[in-house]
Amino acid sequence: MGFSRLFHLLLFLCITSIVWSQTRQKPQFTPGERDIFVDSLWNEIYGELPSQWSVDRGGIENMIMEDQPVIGFISSITEIAPRMSEEVYLPKTFTIEMEVYFHNQGNEGYTIEFNKGAYVFRISRDGVSHRPGFPRIKLDELVGWRKIQVAVNGASLKVYYNGERLVNHPDMGIEPTELNLKVLSHNISKDKYAMIRNIRVAEGGGGLYDRFNTTGVLELNNIHFDNNKAPIRPDAEPAVERVANMLKRYPDLRVQIEGHTDSNGAADFNLELSERRAVA
Repeated sequence: MGFSRLFHLLLFLCITSIVWSQTRQKPQFTPGERDIFVDSLWNEIYGELPSQWSVDRGGIENMIMEDQPVIGFISSITEIAPRMSEEVYLPKTFTIEMEVYFHNQGNEGYTIEFNKGAYVFRISRDGVSHRPGFPRIKLDELVGWRKIQVAVNGASLKVYYNGERLVNHPDMGIEPTELNLKVLSHNISKDKYAMIRNIRVAEGGGGLYDRFNTTGVLELNNIHFDNNKAPIRPDAEPAVERVANMLKRYPDLRVQIEGHTDSNGAADFNLELSERRAVA
């Protein structure tokens, strides 16, 4: 039996007086729920051009390091972008995850650019820098693989390095719609290539309350129902539970719930079905 995927759930913020816990928790990165772009590199051919990337400058190559597939940057300066079918592919809320390699030599570094350089931030052996006028964030000596995680909600940006949040910027001045990666390799004549692996861009992410409090609206597109029925499908329970946990944590929060169906069928039936699904 088919099910309606176009139904989505909207929560509207009605009261924002929140009772905050006395204990401050360490900010955690939460990955997005729906894949936009994923490249694990396991299906690539060693020595060939990575199939999911376009190269605007320089060169890249599929390599193996420590029995793991990686993208190696074989030019001193390389600019690449995900191969996507649409020019605008980043939603309002999304996350980026990747691992990058440092030899701790020279000017090696990894720069993520949004909207063709409209906003950039760079992670290098000297630290994390973003937007002119913001101080560089120093890092410990970089050798080996490091995990980079990025969370974007509208114009706000958070950057995590090895699980620690280093950047919490409330307004980039833009809302990203596309991304590019600019990489500097050092001493490629001695095989000191910059490298990346395990790349994932996904819609969603971040703490639900942070997303909710930023815009006053939380839209959930992973609440599924059987065709023309109101009971929530079992695969939607994790999403519902996350919302329930948020409401439990902030007991003074009041929300309005709306449900929407697709346009198939009679309008009166869809309205009544939408109300029953919102109740569910």
